[in-house]
This record gives sequence, structure tokens and C-alpha cells, in this order.
Amino acid sequence: MTTIINRVHSPIGVDVDAHCFKAFQLETVGGAHRSMAAMVLPRAIPGDAPDPHDVDRLRGVLERQGFMGDHVVLAAPRSGLFTAVLELPPRNSGAPIEQLARAELAQTHGCNPDEFEMAHWDVPAPTRAGNMTHIVATACLHDIATQWMDVFESAGLVVAALDVPACALARACTSVIADSDGISAVLELGWRDTQITLVRLGTVVYQRQVAPRGVHDVRESLNQKLPITGNDDLIDYVLQNASVDKSVDPDDQLPDHIRREVRGVMVNHVAALADEVQASLSFAAHRYSDTTIEGLLLTGAGAALPDVAELMNESIDAPVRILTPTELAPCDEALRGRADDSALVVSLGLALHGMT
Repeated sequence: MTTIINRVHSPIGVDVDAHCFKAFQLETVGGAHRSMAAMVLPRAIPGDAPDPHDVDRLRGVLERQGFMGDHVVLAAPRSGLFTAVLELPPRNSGAPIEQLARAELAQTHGCNPDEFEMAHWDVPAPTRAGNMTHIVATACLHDIATQWMDVFESAGLVVAALDVPACALARACTSVIADSDGISAVLELGWRDTQITLVRLGTVVYQRQVAPRGVHDVRESLNQKLPITGNDDLIDYVLQNASVDKSVDPDDQLPDHIRREVRGVMVNHVAALADEVQASLSFAAHRYSDTTIEGLLLTGAGAALPDVAELMNESIDAPVRILTPTELAPCDEALRGRADDSALVVSLGLALHGMT
């Protein structure tokens, strides 16, 4: 008897920031998702919007790195999104919920209701709430969304969807937070900013930018404190080795005074974020006082910064740990080195779009 194993590959999840492209693809084998391809590609032309030549280059690298197909799900540009938690009339009142949400977003952000794409979803009602409808609404201006998608389509890629990064994060983390009635916080430590997403029962209940600070700011601080200005490879080496325990690796040659400088930069960096993170957690604890804060998951390129989890754990009232794609989707050993990168968690969630 012949057994036929059905393998289905996902669209390619592509997340873009000012520094790099992050791509992830899954395959479904026997109903289970597995990591199939993963890549972080530095941008040749850094900036907010992706450059057409850079996207052409991305297309070629995807093919060489084992990605299949030309369908992509893109993360909507974070700088172009605006989000609000809204309280609207009960659904059984017959009120036009979507139109009301669109009108509130337009008024708050000073634009016309027909100038943006909007996604919205119901969220669990706060403790002691009445029978109002509680939703999160997020929007992206048409001009920005169109520009973003056109660059990829001009490179021969098919944009299957433009997804909300916070929703992609929640989707990616389902296997580690879905069983809990508590609130899980996911902190995305990006290249130029830091975003927090609060999830309850698999639904994003709150999302905002914590601070306009990211990995770039840490590197700039090191540039000012150490004689390594402009040497990106040396900065990478310092950041990768600053928290190495010499008792474990006695051959490590990073001088103690450099370790102290890096530690000082990281203490200041985390301190600048921690108060805002704690404020978001306190907001959630007040809004949903019938439940608990389960913990804080660290994702994004900044999750690899030295001592970041330890320092954040000392600063907030919740357990903290780093999350990587290898915890969320199994992969072959040959792929582990590329897939074991917290910067790829959003891309994994994008790849899951339409598959869950």
C-alpha cells in the first residue's frame, strides 16, 4: 500500500523595517506546520519605504534560499498604522459598527473616513463593562498601503494580503499562549522602535508603540562610547559577546571595560522602555481585573541584545522570556541556525495568514 503525504507550503511572510527584510515560509505536513525556509536580509538601501531595486534583490535571494512560489503576505508599515480601542453601541442595537469605528478613527487622526483601509475585531469586554461593543480598530492610509504593495508587485511578487503586525504576532504565538485566560504581552524590540501587543484568548486587545527606540539606538550609543565608530562588524561582535560568561568560554577576548560599557548602555536602554511597558501592563490589569498578566514575551531583533531579558525581568512585574520561531514551529536541523531568530516571529505569523 502506498502512503501519500500531502505537503502544502504557505505564502511567504515578509516583514520589512528600515534595516532589513525578514522572510519566513511554512509547510503543512499531515496537518502540522513545519518551518520550511527562513531568512533575514539586510537592506542595501535603508529607509522607511522599500526601494524597488532592493525588492528585486530580495526576490532573487528568496529563490536561492529555498522559498517556494511568489505569493507574499506583507506586514503593513508600522509607521503608517494608527490604532484605537473603541467602545461602541451593542451589536444588537442595529448600529453601523464599522462606519462608527471608521468615523472615530478619522476624527482622531485628522483624515477622511474614505482615505484608509481599516481592520477591526471584537475584544473581550472589560471587567464590569456594560453591554457595549468593544473593538480594536487599526487603519493604514490608502496611499501608503498602495505604495507598499506596488513595489513588491513590480518585482513579480503577488501580494496576497497586507496584514497587521500585531495580529501576525498573536497568530504566531498561538501555541504558547492560546490555553490561557490571562493576558500575555508581546514586546517587539525592533530596529527603530518598540511595540507592545496584549493578547487575551488569542485576540489582540491592545497595541501601541512603547517608545521610538530600538536596536539602532543601542548601536548609536555604543558608537559614542567606544572607539568603533562606523565599524558595523565590530559592533556586531561586541553585542554578540558582551554577555558571554568567561567561566564558560575562557577564550573570549572581550575586555572587561567594554563589557561594562555595553552593560551601562543596556541598563539605560531597558530603563527607557520598562516604565512604558509596565504602564501598558497596569492598563491591562485594570481593564481586565478578573484575570492575570501571564508574562512578557520578547521578540524582534532587539531580543538578541545582551542581558535584555534579565534587565527587563528586574524592571517589571511579570516573568520575561525570549521567544523564537523554533519554539513555535519545528524545523530541520539544517534550518535551525536561520530560523532561531526572534526577529522572524512576525514573519512566521504572516506566513500563517489564511492557514489557521
